[in-house]
Amino acid sequence: MKMDPKKTYWSNNGKFQKESESLDALIPSKGEMAKGSPIECLRVLNNSYYDLYNNGAGNTEIRGPEFLDMLKMLQRNNYLPDRPEVRSAVNECVEFVNEYMEVHENGGPRDDWGWSGDEDDEEEYQEEVCYPSHHGLYDAYEVLADAIIEMNMAVKDPTVPLRDRPKYQNESSQSMSLS
Repeated sequence: MKMDPKKTYWSNNGKFQKESESLDALIPSKGEMAKGSPIECLRVLNNSYYDLYNNGAGNTEIRGPEFLDMLKMLQRNNYLPDRPEVRSAVNECVEFVNEYMEVHENGGPRDDWGWSGDEDDEEEYQEEVCYPSHHGLYDAYEVLADAIIEMNMAVKDPTVPLRDRPKYQNESSQSMSLS
């Protein structure tokens, strides 16, 4: 599936753009948020989403672990809509972050890859090793953003941790479970 770049949250024209902006206003600029709350999931997604679009996922080493933990919690507890495109997006994101983290363990792959340290080589390194666009990651993040925004819209108070409420169940779909 190929997303229209004009219909993304990055271009301020996502599927649930108005809802996203309202929910973003609930995310504090500083301080703690309730772990496992829908709004906390949106904050984690927003950070990774920004990194993808602004830095080509260059900060995955920093953002990746928190993002993976959030995705695993959502999978484990069946909190996302059970639609093929959502399952595929989650799998795509998990695969990319796991691969990126593995490649960048112990100081990164630049030595193994033969990076000389010059800037021309850096561009080739980024393309061959990081390559978020080759993964279809941009499409996956848009689908995941829609699903997490839907999850936030489906609850009365998105600041309450999901563990403190019945399992999220969108009336138009089944809950999501991935192994």
